[in-house]
Amino acid sequence: MTPDEEIDFISSLIEKGFHYDNVNDEYVRKWITEGGEESILEIYQKIWHCNQWKQSMVGYGDIVFYEEFLE
Repeated sequence: MTPDEEIDFISSLIEKGFHYDNVNDEYVRKWITEGGEESILEIYQKIWHCNQWKQSMVGYGDIVFYEEFLE
């Protein structure tokens, strides 16, 4: 991903409601069920050693139930 593409990617995350978590160096969005009883986190994090972005879905006791590297 070029630097300009990365800026556009980050901007699109922010437009979609993600916020930057500087403690974990990642962009996070929280999904909550209609009743508000359950929630999951959708996370995008740049993995610096391979220069790729990883998407994760975390919920139900901090269990990662989905994870993939972006092309």
